[in-house]
Amino acid sequence: RVNGKDIAGFTSAEVASLIKGEAGTYVELGILRGNSEEILSFRVERGTVNISPVTWRVDGDVMYIRLDSFSSNSTRFFEQALKEMNKKGLWKMVLDLRNNPGGEVFQAVGIARLLVKQGIITTLDFKSEKQNDIVYESYLTKIKYLPAILVNGNTASASEILASAVQESGDGFLIGTKT
Repeated sequence: RVNGKDIAGFTSAEVASLIKGEAGTYVELGILRGNSEEILSFRVERGTVNISPVTWRVDGDVMYIRLDSFSSNSTRFFEQALKEMNKKGLWKMVLDLRNNPGGEVFQAVGIARLLVKQGIITTLDFKSEKQNDIVYESYLTKIKYLPAILVNGNTASASEILASAVQESGDGFLIGTKT
């Protein structure tokens, strides 16, 4: 139930639309668990949900990191994966950017700054003379990780900025097909 309304047979999208609302307001959820016929009630405060575009797992002495997009929190979530690498004493990573459509340039730059040595990451070259070009740089003096970047024909935009920065710096390498 959502606010007392029986939602049996509703699609997940229909249920989500009933649950969603203004942050700080409350919704009453009625939940059935297992084979129990007792409906458990929960009063839940609505808020912002930050879904991580970053997933990771350890395979031997390598951290596999999948980055689905460059959204507003990608660098922060990527840093969490790096913290896990540090705790485990790992330095080799496979960074999967396959089928990543890109997103926010500044997030790609933020992640590149964690992986590549001092130098230019990318330059935004504007056609208009009225707008100054923007040069993004890394300030890292010591490299901590060795990234192997997986790319394919659906790796685009901000993903290409990150992949290119790693390749051009020589601080890692690309594997896959043309982006």
